[in-house]
Amino acid sequence: MKSKFVFGVLLILGGTLSSCKFLPKKDKIVTSFYPYTFAAKYLGRTDYDYITVYRDVFSKSLNMEKSKLENIKAKLLVINGNKVDDNLKNEISYKDILIASKYSKYEKPNYLVYLNPDKMEDIFFALSQRFCEYDKKKCKYFSKRCGDYVALIEEVKEKLKNLAQEIKKKNVKIFLSSNILLPLFDFMKVKTHNLNKENIEKLKGKKIIIFASNKEKRRYENLLKRYNLKYIIFDPNLKEDYAKAFIAFYKKMEEILK
Repeated sequence: MKSKFVFGVLLILGGTLSSCKFLPKKDKIVTSFYPYTFAAKYLGRTDYDYITVYRDVFSKSLNMEKSKLENIKAKLLVINGNKVDDNLKNEISYKDILIASKYSKYEKPNYLVYLNPDKMEDIFFALSQRFCEYDKKKCKYFSKRCGDYVALIEEVKEKLKNLAQEIKKKNVKIFLSSNILLPLFDFMKVKTHNLNKENIEKLKGKKIIIFASNKEKRRYENLLKRYNLKYIIFDPNLKEDYAKAFIAFYKKMEEILK
């Protein structure tokens, strides 16, 4: 009885191992930053393996060892461009490449394309087109997924436009701790100011500070307390759902503007 049980287990294990052995390797979609990974993964789902190179946009520390990076062979490499991550073109082996700044015609030095939701729509369309080229049988599926998410970005854009009107109507001054956030306010067509004591004292009206990280906020603690300034933190890494990140930003701003 015992020998039959052992034999049965071995048969199951053997079948499992043999089936795993012949599973085809998935092509790799490699991106520089999380929002581009999110877009690709939303469209391609389980069809590909996804790799994000950088842990954050500030330090650009790698998510892996340098040696592993050099061994990656990507089906598609997605980078921001604008001198932010152009070095990856020479550090990763790839068959195809999508440079967000060139495709969206948003070529401004050091600008993160995905922080402008208008341009992020272009990236969704671009990725959908590439996936259609790679697998024509699933083109309708990729296009449907793209359309669904672009509809969510359209809702985000509408909320941000309403927010911009409120900021202008109430003559609110927006101060940025980092120029990395400029693409967002570029889309909103809202004037921003550098965060320093001189500007805080010179400019009249309600003031809101936008920090790109908790670390940046800590640098300005004394300034915040001295002038009793309102602030929010908007992390440009956007490691969550893209649209949800902007909705959360909108809600925080809406609350402060009351």
